[in-house]
Amino acid sequence: LERVYSIKDLDNAVAVVTGAANGIRLALARGAQARGSKGVIADIREDALAAAQASLAGGGEVLAVRCDVANGDDVEALAAAA
Repeated sequence: LERVYSIKDLDNAVAVVTGAANGIRLALARGAQARGSKGVIADIREDALAAAQASLAGGGEVLAVRCDVANGDDVEALAAAA
């Protein structure tokens, strides 16, 4: 049988959200964190990324990684950090 996952099943998972410095992706990261995942947020804008990390800090551990998803080396570094 194939298991179907939902956002309720995130205990001890790692949620990597790119473009997470603001808007709906920041909200997605916040929701995943609230459901028990370790948060890894990434964005190309370092200043906005730092603000997003600070806004999530009260919910638990959050790793912020500067990443340009159009750059393969950045994506590999993000995967290694997660």
